[in-house]
Amino acid sequence: MKNFICIILFLFSSISAKNFSLKSLDNQFDYVIITIDKFRNGCEEFKDHKNSHNNFSVLITTKNEILNEFYDSENEQENIRDFISYTNHFWQDPKPKYFLFAADLDSIPNFKFRSVDFIDYNDSSYSDFYYGIDKLGDDSTKISVSVGRISSQDTIQLKNYFSKIITYESNSFYEEWHNKSLFISDDEYGGNDLYDGNIFQSLTRKVADYLPNSITKDFIIPIDTSEFYGNNQTIMEKLNSGVSSVYFCGHANDTIFTHESLFVYTDISKLLNVNKPFFVSFLAGQQFARNNETSIVNELINSQNGALASISPVGAVFAIQNNELIKNIWSSLYSGKSIGEIYITSINEADNFNEKRKMNIFGDPSVTLKYNFPVSISSVDLIQEEFSLLQNYPNPFNPSTKISYTIPDLKAGEILVKLIIYDILGNEIEILVNESQTPGKYSVTFDAKNISTGVYFYSLITNNFIETKKMLLIK
Repeated sequence: MKNFICIILFLFSSISAKNFSLKSLDNQFDYVIITIDKFRNGCEEFKDHKNSHNNFSVLITTKNEILNEFYDSENEQENIRDFISYTNHFWQDPKPKYFLFAADLDSIPNFKFRSVDFIDYNDSSYSDFYYGIDKLGDDSTKISVSVGRISSQDTIQLKNYFSKIITYESNSFYEEWHNKSLFISDDEYGGNDLYDGNIFQSLTRKVADYLPNSITKDFIIPIDTSEFYGNNQTIMEKLNSGVSSVYFCGHANDTIFTHESLFVYTDISKLLNVNKPFFVSFLAGQQFARNNETSIVNELINSQNGALASISPVGAVFAIQNNELIKNIWSSLYSGKSIGEIYITSINEADNFNEKRKMNIFGDPSVTLKYNFPVSISSVDLIQEEFSLLQNYPNPFNPSTKISYTIPDLKAGEILVKLIIYDILGNEIEILVNESQTPGKYSVTFDAKNISTGVYFYSLITNNFIETKKMLLIK
């Protein structure tokens, strides 16, 4: 009897798969993984994790399944792009917010263009940028969804990456390295007897200055007279001890950072940052794996240790313009937003189309960096001149967090104060405070043990003041 039941169940699931259509108007998914047939089973554990951790409805589909239903163009890229645009117009709400390619460029190609048009420089970019632009929309320069890629060439690389994400997101504890950022600058030598001065040190400073004060910023400069002098060994020690984010700012090609080889792709196999993956950006161009070629960022993503995600350019770039893009991206790294959300906002706000179309997400676009923002708790008797609602601490949190706010001295004695928790749809989850209070500083603990992972909002409401902030519950 058990064998019979198994056969019937298998038959039913096979029939269901055959009847499923990507063009169905009833489809509703938050996250779409696009892979190839041989990687499909390898994506299942990641799908289950995103479903339980993020409460995402996740679809795994393959390039062949897409091309069976979307085939108007001779180019596979355009047909896949047709599918992504179709989901944004014809699937049920909420539409897919995240797309993830789980395959290299030989298996699922993207869009090729010259990196630099107006000078004699022979270099090409292979970018996923155009996948994010809605072909059925009104603006051909803006992206509407975030597209990431794990450019894996075998199931081992795929498993390496998925395991990193699952472990990182499943661990609800916060550690000191979550609030550390590392900036690695090139020296002054630009190759061919040319010298750049301190431009790369200046560019890293510009990015670092946009991080919150609670993030510890460490610098490495390969100049022995610098107070931040460091070499390859210094970099390896810093990465292995644990950092949350890393910026490599300087001359580089796909496999070598700086002319002096300060960091090369073969160093990745020596990394020992177990369960301490970092977000990484490169100023210079990187690439997804294709034709048996790879890059430092690609190897950092695919390795067992290494990186959690990256937003980096593909192809040759102009340093100053590209650094502006990276500065805008990094200014929101520790905001509770996902990498994909940060990418969309930063790219759409940028003016230089040729530079921003080179920017790509390596890895899962839905991942959010962990961090701890300290909140200064003052005496309840301290009186301020205006209302204030502070960011909850810790954030993200599990299962409880503290919300602090200040009631000013309005010469009116007690006033009615409400502090209410809402979900992302605006539904009221809990009323934490609903009483008359005197001027002062207050702190309330919100216990979320009975609600699921997700984004929530809390509002401080009085007769003449309303302020709302966002918080992230991760279980």
